[in-house]
Amino acid sequence: MRRILTVEEMSSADKSAVCFGIPSLVLMERAALSVVEEIVNHGLDTSSILVLCGQGNNGGDGAAIARIFAERGIKSEIMLFGNPDKFSEQLKIQLHICEHYDINIVKKYEPEKYTLVIDAIFGIGLHRDISGEIYEVITKVNNSGSAVVAVDISSGISGNTGKVMGCAVRADMTVTFAAAKTGHYLYPGAGYTGELVIKDIGIPVGDNEKNSLYNIEESDFNALPKRDETGNKSTFGKLLVIAGSKDIFGAAYLCAKAALKCGIGMIRVITEKSNKTALNTLLPEAFVDTYDEKKADEEKIENLIRTGLIWADGVVIGPGLGTDICSEMILETFLKLNSRKDCMLPVVFDADALNMIAKGEFDWKFDETLNVVTPHIGEMSRLVNKTVSEIKEDLIGTAKKFAYENNVICVLKDARTVVAYPKGDVFVNTSGCSALATAGSGDVLSGIIAAFRLRYMKTGLPVEAMAVYLHGALGNIASKDASAGSVTASELPEILNQINFL
Repeated sequence: MRRILTVEEMSSADKSAVCFGIPSLVLMERAALSVVEEIVNHGLDTSSILVLCGQGNNGGDGAAIARIFAERGIKSEIMLFGNPDKFSEQLKIQLHICEHYDINIVKKYEPEKYTLVIDAIFGIGLHRDISGEIYEVITKVNNSGSAVVAVDISSGISGNTGKVMGCAVRADMTVTFAAAKTGHYLYPGAGYTGELVIKDIGIPVGDNEKNSLYNIEESDFNALPKRDETGNKSTFGKLLVIAGSKDIFGAAYLCAKAALKCGIGMIRVITEKSNKTALNTLLPEAFVDTYDEKKADEEKIENLIRTGLIWADGVVIGPGLGTDICSEMILETFLKLNSRKDCMLPVVFDADALNMIAKGEFDWKFDETLNVVTPHIGEMSRLVNKTVSEIKEDLIGTAKKFAYENNVICVLKDARTVVAYPKGDVFVNTSGCSALATAGSGDVLSGIIAAFRLRYMKTGLPVEAMAVYLHGALGNIASKDASAGSVTASELPEILNQINFL
């Protein structure tokens, strides 16, 4: 896992480094050197370089970069923005050094002159919209065709929210220091970041129990225990999937299939009777129990669900379930039975279960168990009575508040899915691509999450966030040799055959 820092946390880390006795100019030198190294390592064309420098320390980084290139016999030019009277002391020092290296300061940006533009105008602390000359230059840079490298963060991107502040530099690569910032990962900022390279320059980044942001990495899966060679099908968990209304069997199938492919030992599906033949054919490994939507009564539904709960170790409820009277009866009966301490199981609430919960008529919170909710933006809008745009402006805050107030793990699905835990830890998922924006993808995710919970919950690892990462990785693999738009959800569980730790 890697820490992700807010702007405020990064500022605090910078101050800690100085308090430890590391001079600011040393950190600036390390930062500049790391950017130069990445430019060289990536083989970018350095035959004609322009460094855009703002009036703060980010501009100081830029001036130091120009000087390091000069030391290596590579010429570059600098374009300065801002009031010289307001230049930071570090920038002034760097510019004074540059005077000895014959580095030209230009007044006008001429796009056709440069093969590489280095953006060091603003750092992560930008709080106002960009306008005027800087706006015009950034627009020209984005249309120039030159390679663009951003120092710390693309100028114009909010370090905390990823919001575009008027306009923003669209970088091919961003070199940031100590840790990624939330603005690197959240859209639209993620779309302006390009390849993100994180460099350690000696700034201490400790853990912060009050506000911990992370992202999962592939190496984190090494901590998962290996499959027990002496186990049996009961060892690996029994999952109850309550899903699928009349003639809607796909969601139940995709959820159950994904869970089985993730190593669950046994699956039982409760669904409408019209789905039985299809599920028995497509998924012969599953037990399929059915009800008749037209003839269902509370007693029959209760007996069906009670039997399932006695059998199971965990539950997914909601995929394709519908929101009609029968569906409401199923949810209400399930909530009543699962609230008993003698049979209370961990639950993944998905899709239509969330749509029914959003009506406010169900007592769905359990203090004794830590359950998961998996809303996409539209479902979250109904759950919290906010507009989609309001939620998108604060994905992390919305998920974090909902998790805390409802004692659940909130998997808020978007282009960047956020997984918030009720005690405050938040994971911003960085795997996945637009291949996952397809019908049924969320059903696959709910099955993966449920499987990971049953198999690995006792490890103490953030297995829900790990499940989200794995789901995203499936999308990346599926689109590797095909267009993202051609990927279907039914392909995703099959790719789990390639995941060796399952």
